[in-house]
Amino acid sequence: MAKINAISARGKKYLEGISANQWRSTAWVDDPTLPPRFGIVTTNMSESVNSMVGDARDGSWLECTNDIVRKMMNRICSLREENYGREGVVDKVAEILERRWKNCSNFQVREVVKGGSQFDVFRPSRGASQPETNRLLDVREQTCECGKWQEHGVPCIDAVTYYRLFETQTLQYIMDNHCQSPEKTVTMPPSMPEYKEGQTRKRNVYDVLEALKGGEGAKNVMVRVDFNVPINSDGKITDDSRIRGAIPTIEAILKSGNNAILMSHMGRPKKVQTGEDDGTERAALSLNQVVPRLKELTGADVRFVDDCIGEKAKQAVSELPKEGGAILVLENLRFYKDEEKNVAAFAKDLASNADAYINDAFGTAHRAHASVSGVPALLPPELCGIGCLVASEVAYLDFSTLGPNDKVAAIIGGSKVSSKLPVIKGLIDQVQILVLGGGLAYTFAKARGVSIGTSLCEDDMVETAKGFLADAEAKGVKLLLPVDAVAAKSFPSGPMSKDDTKTFDMVPGGGIEDGWMGLDVGPKTSALFKEGLAEATKIIFNGPMGVFEIPPFDEGTKALVDALEEDTKNGTITVVGGGDSVAALEQFGKTDAVSYVSTGGGATLELLSGDILPGVAAIADFKE
Repeated sequence: MAKINAISARGKKYLEGISANQWRSTAWVDDPTLPPRFGIVTTNMSESVNSMVGDARDGSWLECTNDIVRKMMNRICSLREENYGREGVVDKVAEILERRWKNCSNFQVREVVKGGSQFDVFRPSRGASQPETNRLLDVREQTCECGKWQEHGVPCIDAVTYYRLFETQTLQYIMDNHCQSPEKTVTMPPSMPEYKEGQTRKRNVYDVLEALKGGEGAKNVMVRVDFNVPINSDGKITDDSRIRGAIPTIEAILKSGNNAILMSHMGRPKKVQTGEDDGTERAALSLNQVVPRLKELTGADVRFVDDCIGEKAKQAVSELPKEGGAILVLENLRFYKDEEKNVAAFAKDLASNADAYINDAFGTAHRAHASVSGVPALLPPELCGIGCLVASEVAYLDFSTLGPNDKVAAIIGGSKVSSKLPVIKGLIDQVQILVLGGGLAYTFAKARGVSIGTSLCEDDMVETAKGFLADAEAKGVKLLLPVDAVAAKSFPSGPMSKDDTKTFDMVPGGGIEDGWMGLDVGPKTSALFKEGLAEATKIIFNGPMGVFEIPPFDEGTKALVDALEEDTKNGTITVVGGGDSVAALEQFGKTDAVSYVSTGGGATLELLSGDILPGVAAIADFKE
C-alpha cells in the first residue's frame, strides 16, 4: 500500500502493513498487523463499523482513569444501539473525534487524536465540486496497491469510508496505548482521599475508631488541631478556615459515640512562658476564643478548660459524658515552653488524658513538639492516626504514587532564594518541570548574566543559583525562568499607572536598565509558563510571581492563576500552598478554581523538599 501522508505517524505503521485485499468488501480474519480486538470485517460495511465500535466494549475504556476518554467511548459505543446506517455511524464517530479530543485532559490523547484527525480534508461535503471529487479519486487510488481500483471485480472501499474507519482505528490505538491501566482504588470513608490498591498509607481516624469499638462507654480521643487563627482587636476570628478544616475529623469522632479532646497552640506567648505576662498576653492568646465558633460549626456540646495538663485538665476530662458526643478544648499548649521542647513529662501528662490520639494539624506536622510526636509515642500504635485534613494534605503533596506517564510541575515564587532554597533543591529530584518567578527569580537572572537593575537580589546566593541551574540541566528538569519583567523606578506605595512602568526582556546581555526595579513577570513570561504547564498532570504552586497586592503588578500572578484554573478544568491536579499563594487565589476570587488548597506553610515546603514530617512519621502505616 502506498503511504498516506495525511494520517498520523502512529497510524501509518498499522496501515502500511495492511494489503489492499484486506480492505475489500470480502471478509478477513484477525490479522497480527492490526490493533488488538478489531475482529472480523464483514461484507456489510454498516455491520463492519458497528462491530468495531462495539468491540471496544470489551472493557478497558470502562475503567479508564481519563474521564474524557470514558465519556467519548461511552458516546461512541452508544451509537451501536441507535441503529445508525453506515454513513450515520461514521459521521458520528468522526464528529466525536474531531471535537471532543480538543478538551481531553490527557496531553498524549490530544496529540494522537490531533494527528489522526488531519485527514478530515478527505471528507467531501454533499454536492462536492469537481476539484474536490478529483482529489478524492486520487486518494482512492492510493487505497489500492495496484492503483487500478476501477478494474477490481469487487469495488474497493470508497476513500471516505476508508479514512473514517481509520479514525475509529485511531481511537482504538488511543485506548490501547494512552489510557492508563485500570487501577483499583480502596473505598475510603467520606472526607478521606482515595488510595490505590496496595498503596501504603498511614492509619487514620477511622482506623482508630474501629480499633476502639467493643469497650463500654465513650472513649476520649485526643486530637492535635491547628486553631492558630487570626483574631482582631474586637476578639473576632477573621479567618476560620483552620477550624473548618478540622470539622470532618471532629464529627467522625462524635458520630462514633466518643468525645473529642482538642489541643492546639495560638501565637507565640513568650511572656506567659517566662512569667512576665500581666494577663494581657494570656487573654489575647487563649483558645477560649475559638469555642463560640466551634459551637456554631458543630452544634455540639463544646467545653473549655483553662489548662492543658494537671488537675484542671484531668477533672474536665473526667466530666465528659459517658455516652460521648462532647468536645473539650484545652488551653493553649504553648503557654508551656515544654511543648516546643518535647519534654517527656509534659507529653506524658497530655497522653494521660487520652484513650487514643489523632493528628489533624498539618500546619505543625513538621515540628517535633510534645503534642505532635511525644504523645503518639506513649500510646499503642493502633490507637494513633492522622485526621482527614492531614490525610488529604499528604495525598495531594506526595509524589511517590505517580504513574510513568505523569509529569509534575512546581511553581516556586516569593522574594528570597535563601528561604526557598531547600525546597528548590528537593524539587529537582521529584519534578519534571520547575517554574521560578517572583523576587527570587532576579537572583537567578543575575546568575545567568542578565541585568536586573535595582531589583531584589541576594548577591551571596548568586553562585548557589549558578550551581542549581547546572544541576537542573544535568538532571533533565525543564526549568522555566522569566523572559520579561514589568518594572518601576521605585517600590510602589499604592496602585500605579501602567504608563509609569516599563517592560524589559530578560535575556543574557540585556535585562532591566539601571534605576528600574522588577516587580512582576511580563506577558511573554505568562505565555511561556502557561504553555510549559499545559503538559503537566500535577502542578504545585507556592509563591506569587510579583507584587500581586498592588496593581498593575498583579497581572503576572493573575495570569498564572487563570492558567491553573484552565489546567484544572482539563483534568490536571493543581495544588496551592503557602500564605501568599492562597491570598492571591482569594484576591482573584479563584479559591475554588484549583484541585486543593494546602493549609500548611512550613510543613508544605518541607514535604515538597522531600523531608519527613515528624507528625506523620509518628503514625504507623496501616496494615490489613
